[in-house]
Amino acid sequence: MKCSIFVVAIAGLGLAVSQTARAAELAGIALDQPVSLNECSERQRNYLPDDRPASFKLPAAPSRDPYSAAAKPPVNSTIVVNVARAARPDFMSGSDAVVALRDGHVASISVRTHGTRGEADDFRALTDAFGHASPRPVVPWNTGGNGPVQTQTSLRADWTLPGGDTAHFNSGKFGVYFGLVRLQKAAAPPHQNGV
Repeated sequence: MKCSIFVVAIAGLGLAVSQTARAAELAGIALDQPVSLNECSERQRNYLPDDRPASFKLPAAPSRDPYSAAAKPPVNSTIVVNVARAARPDFMSGSDAVVALRDGHVASISVRTHGTRGEADDFRALTDAFGHASPRPVVPWNTGGNGPVQTQTSLRADWTLPGGDTAHFNSGKFGVYFGLVRLQKAAAPPHQNGV
C-alpha cells in the first residue's frame, strides 16, 4: 500500500514539473534563458518568410552578415524572432515573436493572436498551455475611422505562473484582426506596441 501511494505521489510530482516547464515558454522560447539563434539570412524589408527555421532580426536595423560573430543578439535588446512553423502554438497568428533580452536572457515574449473573431479558440489554447483563468471583456473601443463609429469588445485574461512570471492575453490589442499574448518575467519592460 505504501509503495502504491509513493508511485502516485511521484507521478503527481512529474505532472506538476511538466506544467511548470510548459508555463515558462512560448513558441519554443523560454523565459530567463539565453536565445541561441542566428540572425535571419534572408529578409524582405520588415517581412520574414514564413517557411524558414527559427532566426532573429533586430527591429529597424540594417542587415548584417549573418555568418559573422556580430550576428548574435545584443544582450540588452529587443529582437524579432521568426518562429519555425512547428514551434508555433495554436493561438499564435503569423511567424514573429517580439523578445526582450536583459543581460542576455529572455525577459518577455510577445506574439500576435487571431483577433476578436478567433478569441474563443485562442483562449481555449491558452488555457491548455497556462491553466485556468477567468476571462473578462474589455470595455468596447472605437474601430471607426472616417466612417460610422463601431465598437468592438475584446477578451482579456491574465495568468500568474510559477516563479512570479505572468501571461497576458488581449484578443483585440491591435484591433479586430490581431490580439496579443505576452509572457514575461516580473521585472520585464512594458510591451512596445510599435515593435
